[in-house]
Amino acid sequence: MKATIVSTYFINGHVYAMNENEAVSEVVQPTRRRRHSKEFKEKVIRAAMQPNVSIAAVALHYQLNA
Repeated sequence: MKATIVSTYFINGHVYAMNENEAVSEVVQPTRRRRHSKEFKEKVIRAAMQPNVSIAAVALHYQLNA
């Protein structure tokens, strides 16, 4: 039975576990803070205020953090 070596990496707030055969192919740079227009914010708020709609689902749809 062969033992598997697992390394743990902490990159941009995420923990990655890799076995000895995997390698980090690139370093991910932190993204800049996004700025949204007033119209976009209004659209998201209107969507979140609809009955029987979860805020998490709206955030996921618009690629936002809930």
